[in-house]
Amino acid sequence: MHSHRFSKIDSIACHGTASAFRRRMFMLLAFLLAVGIALPLAVTVYAYGDSYRQCSNGTTNPLSCDWINGNINGNNSHYAEGMGVSQRPIWITLNTLGSQVYTFTWQVSWTDASTHGYDFLMSWAQAQATALVYAGVPLNLNVCQGETGAYATACTNLQASGFFADVVVPDDSFVSGSFVVNGSTQSRINAFESIYGNRTVRLRTDGAIIGTPTLTLRHVDPNNASITIADGGDLGATTDIQYTLVFTSATATQAMLEYAAHLAISGNPYIEPMAWGQSLGAGSTGGSNWHVKDPKFNGGGGSQDNQIQLRAGTPAMASQQSSSGVNLGATDAVTLTASGFGNDITGNVKFYVCRDNTAPWSPASSSAIPNGCLTTTAGTGYTVDYVGAVSLTVNNSSQTNRRSVSTSLVYTPTQLGFYCFMTVYEPDTLPFLYTPTRDTNNSTECFTLGSPTAITLSAMNATPGDDPMTLWGVPLAGLALGILGIGASFTLWKFGSRRF
Repeated sequence: MHSHRFSKIDSIACHGTASAFRRRMFMLLAFLLAVGIALPLAVTVYAYGDSYRQCSNGTTNPLSCDWINGNINGNNSHYAEGMGVSQRPIWITLNTLGSQVYTFTWQVSWTDASTHGYDFLMSWAQAQATALVYAGVPLNLNVCQGETGAYATACTNLQASGFFADVVVPDDSFVSGSFVVNGSTQSRINAFESIYGNRTVRLRTDGAIIGTPTLTLRHVDPNNASITIADGGDLGATTDIQYTLVFTSATATQAMLEYAAHLAISGNPYIEPMAWGQSLGAGSTGGSNWHVKDPKFNGGGGSQDNQIQLRAGTPAMASQQSSSGVNLGATDAVTLTASGFGNDITGNVKFYVCRDNTAPWSPASSSAIPNGCLTTTAGTGYTVDYVGAVSLTVNNSSQTNRRSVSTSLVYTPTQLGFYCFMTVYEPDTLPFLYTPTRDTNNSTECFTLGSPTAITLSAMNATPGDDPMTLWGVPLAGLALGILGIGASFTLWKFGSRRF
């Protein structure tokens, strides 16, 4: 057996090899640093969001953001379908090494068992605008409230830095399987933008932003974001939208995002084009089903999770008109119902009647209403009459089955045509305890004053210009007009003292 022993020469050779290796590595590092200084490297960097809060807007008038981590509910906030829930992630630990490409990725609840949660993103300014519409009161953002120490300083500095970009929120071609009328996401986005303008997310940094940041989206499985949800795949399922924002900066060390998530709307899509259908909006679930996950720079959703339980929902509206072909008077009875909310449905219902002036007097399809009769103002081919507002009467105060009713004043049409009532619910408490909504349809809300067959009864030598006859003191001209509603017209004339 022989044992190997290093000689002095071996040791010197080994030592020399190690020294040479270290020299080569040092030279390589120096070269890379030199190149990095002369030509900034494009490096994709991942980091964590340091502070992640959402706007708990209180329950008073005006609403005011208290920026919190975690769950929003009816005790600390007032949110209703149609409003935007403002989000505020802040990072104070970005690294800088030349020109870096930063990637933010996060997920937002899309559906839960076919009910829609957050259906798109929008700006903080649009969140303030929707608060006025769906809560009836203004919203104060209190932009940096809730932060302390370095995060409060960073928020203040980022607001004043002057380095920001309004990143366009992309269109969404996804077709949902849970809908009334159609499953198009984009049609609802178009309806929103026609009122509130183009949607954006604001990115703020403390260093110059290079080029134009981009934002993309995918519909994904919430438990495995690598799985893309196909059109219609959200029916009966829990799904998310994954957003990815990419920007480049050589000098940024801090960043924040300003955006809001839009609470999907229930209701009648024929009247409210942003709506998905009764009981298909964000207020149709009783729990904290809707989530916005913490954006991180790690290619996936964050570990923090901002949740919400709505304080106000959209009541389901059912209406039934009653009309008479003889006296031509028509009324409309409305019932509003809701479940799971802590307040009675109060306020009033405004009643309108739309008349289609075009022939034939029939809707375009079995589920449509007269051409153009989708608003409370007149337009080409149709007229709109305001019947009046009537207060709601609470019919049931059970939290599991709240119900209130209202019946219109009598409406008397004066011309032939196809008529439909439109009902508009207006809450009476600020902030609104239920979401304003409106409804109509061509089955329970419409009636026809049809084209008659003219029958003229004359006696003796009656001539035009003679006075109309009366029957029991009632002008027969009025009786004839009444009969129009059942499809016949009688022109009755008197002459001298002769009576029919």
